[in-house]
Amino acid sequence: MYQAPVGFSAYRSGLIARFPAERAGIEALFGLIGRCRAVLPALALGRLTGPVVRRLARVLRATAVPPQALCPAREVVEGLVRDERLRQAVLTPSALLLADSTARLPFFLLAVLFEHFRTGAWYPVGGSAEIARAMLEPIRAAGGEVFVRAPVARIELDGSRATGVVLANGTRVRAPVVVSAAGAQNTYRTLLPRQPDRIADRLDGMRRGFPFVVLFLGLDGDPAELGLPRHNLMVTDEDCDALFDGTGGRTSGYFFSFSCAKDPTWTTRHPGRSTGEILTYVRPELFEPFHGSRWRHRDPAYLSLKAELTAQLLDQLHRHLPRTTGRVAYHELGTPLTAEHFAGWPGGSLYGLAKDVAGFGDGHRPGLADWLRPRTEVKGLYLSGQDCLAGGFLGAVTSGLLAAHEALDRAGRARLWAGLLRHGVRPRSTSSGRTPTVQER
Repeated sequence: MYQAPVGFSAYRSGLIARFPAERAGIEALFGLIGRCRAVLPALALGRLTGPVVRRLARVLRATAVPPQALCPAREVVEGLVRDERLRQAVLTPSALLLADSTARLPFFLLAVLFEHFRTGAWYPVGGSAEIARAMLEPIRAAGGEVFVRAPVARIELDGSRATGVVLANGTRVRAPVVVSAAGAQNTYRTLLPRQPDRIADRLDGMRRGFPFVVLFLGLDGDPAELGLPRHNLMVTDEDCDALFDGTGGRTSGYFFSFSCAKDPTWTTRHPGRSTGEILTYVRPELFEPFHGSRWRHRDPAYLSLKAELTAQLLDQLHRHLPRTTGRVAYHELGTPLTAEHFAGWPGGSLYGLAKDVAGFGDGHRPGLADWLRPRTEVKGLYLSGQDCLAGGFLGAVTSGLLAAHEALDRAGRARLWAGLLRHGVRPRSTSSGRTPTVQER
């Protein structure tokens, strides 16, 4: 077991202390990670239209992006360090947080994760719903509205221009601009009434990310009493890539998370209770026989498979956190079919289309995902979300900013970036006075 301390220097020193013979490789690895900071900005600029930003992206990519950045992460790490235990310590977070083999993930995504957790991680006090609640007033103050439990049935077109959306209940919402964060597959294949053949061909040529199962837990006892960690816990059986490479079993390593232990208000609001999740990725074909079945009307074989996987995950829970034994009051397993039904994720993929070296390209030839840009071929329709740039929270947020940049006029863009710079220097509360407080962990 290895705990990753906060900060580059502490992390590097911790690895050197544990693997002293690999000092040179570790220092070279962290040096390369530092040099990869320009990759995401270069990729982001390259997704925008306009000759100036495109030229700036090319210059930034040529001068500040090391060639190793777009090579497979495993290949780069293996070239720097010899100890397999050290390789696994460095690569495991990428495999389990980005849902793919590190033989396919570009090295810069590993660097992005290091940068993302450079100052530790944070959790919103009161739960993640506080983020959404804090956004309500600013949206409404700007003349917007928020709909919940209102799935979109389709994007409406007037000729070749997007003019709004139709909700599943038939309500029409007119808008001068439509931004879809539902993913490329849903946007082009479900929400648009028609798509060019070349787009269908492009989508057919792209690989989906791996699906997952997640066990939701309700436990009797406070987090401290049960020994639940505030940090995330990642567990693998020696090879973090085995499932993704097709050499392992039917599940990957395990990702444990207990939000109740991260939120300082939890025990006051829910004394004597705890919650948690255990996530593991699965082979896409594992649930393939049950596609097309309906929620609450699944095949008995599907329920049997769920029971087997549930027992496997509970065994892992009790093995690594023994004080939870006999304290699980509730559990429910979500599967790829669950994710498709409730979240609309094609194939139950957590990150949509695969974020691999084929998608990003090698720096000389375009990647398969280069065409997925915020500005689409449909006037008034903009693409956001993980498929538009990179996976995870950071990728989704950045793509949202890119979509806003493309949709706004020159004055709006100036306000957008000036506001971001102001908030980056000194965040301020929303107009309602509410800012979600975050707890470091």
